[in-house]
Amino acid sequence: MYPNLYYAFRDLFGVEISGLKVVQTFGFFVALAFLAAAYVLTSELRRREKLGLLSPVDENMIEGKPASVTDILFRAFLGFIVGFKLVGLFGNVADFREYLLSSQGSLIGGIVGAIGFGYYIYNEKKKKALDKPRSVKVLVWPHQRVPDFTIQAAVAGLIGAKIFHNLENWGEFVADPWGSLFSASGLTFYGGSSSRLMSLSGMPPKSRSTGSTW
Repeated sequence: MYPNLYYAFRDLFGVEISGLKVVQTFGFFVALAFLAAAYVLTSELRRREKLGLLSPVDENMIEGKPASVTDILFRAFLGFIVGFKLVGLFGNVADFREYLLSSQGSLIGGIVGAIGFGYYIYNEKKKKALDKPRSVKVLVWPHQRVPDFTIQAAVAGLIGAKIFHNLENWGEFVADPWGSLFSASGLTFYGGSSSRLMSLSGMPPKSRSTGSTW
């Protein structure tokens, strides 16, 4: 297997794109597998919903609530990280993975990103704000939960794979904890699989008509 897409494109298509060196082949195809699984699951749930085998559940939502200080600060924090690292990429970055885990970046880019993200959430909430926020009930169908399943499975799988790998290679972990936890290598597949199963085991919502999980 090619270590990253740079070598794959070079051998298969005869082109050399330096930016592809940061895209690891194994991780790329794992991401494609998650997307494919999400698509198939969404299609199957839609089919079952049309047959009447699955029903939506009621959820309460607050409508017309303006953005809170916490919302704005959280988005501003995300914007700072994205801007700080993204703009910093235009500098001389020799090792992309090492750069991501370092304190290097663009302070100006971070400030611009923080202001942009913070203002965006403030403005979007302001457009929908009401004089008196109200509680409304919405119907949530099973297929609408698929993005939650996918993200939770991906995060739990990555964490589980890292934990199991470090438990199996305890000596390496003790010698370099930071490097072991944040390196791009060192993933145990059954650790990821078991963690995903455990994280998703309590998530399936109940059918409103039958009361059983799907």
